[in-house]
Amino acid sequence: FANRNGLTRHNRNQHYLKGTFNQPIHCPLCPDFIINSAEEWSSHTARRHGLQYASGKPGTAISARIRPTKTQATRSARCLLCEQLHYPGNAYSRHINKNHSKNFETPFSCPECERLGLKPVSIEHRDAWVEHTVLCHQQHGQTGVIVDPDDFRKSKREKRKRDVEDNEEPAAKR
Repeated sequence: FANRNGLTRHNRNQHYLKGTFNQPIHCPLCPDFIINSAEEWSSHTARRHGLQYASGKPGTAISARIRPTKTQATRSARCLLCEQLHYPGNAYSRHINKNHSKNFETPFSCPECERLGLKPVSIEHRDAWVEHTVLCHQQHGQTGVIVDPDDFRKSKREKRKRDVEDNEEPAAKR
């Protein structure tokens, strides 16, 4: 596990909530040691095997934050190219890069616009796809994140303004 919170979450979801500690169990590394509760398991592993191998005790601050399970309902980013559901951010971006990078090699029509019965829009390249998906579908075409088109337009204006200022500075220094 990457950190103790991950181990605690695993312990809670895979063992504590499923009743593993409702009956005595043996420590897999110390077969003579019998564990009677989740708290005893955590204390034993911390003392005998090291704190990094001990999960937090159920109900303590380290395990009190319950993270939603990864269900289809939490996969809120629907790929506008193939309609598969993905987690917004890196997972969605990986999906786009792995499965749809060839789409951007030649112009294509936006499949989402076609599904919605809108006027076909020709997409020439990846940047055009991102801009189109933000402005027309309020979803970033590379990350799947829901975007406010006005914020997107504003950030593009600010970037152009910075680019112009950057290009003017060297001339002013001469």
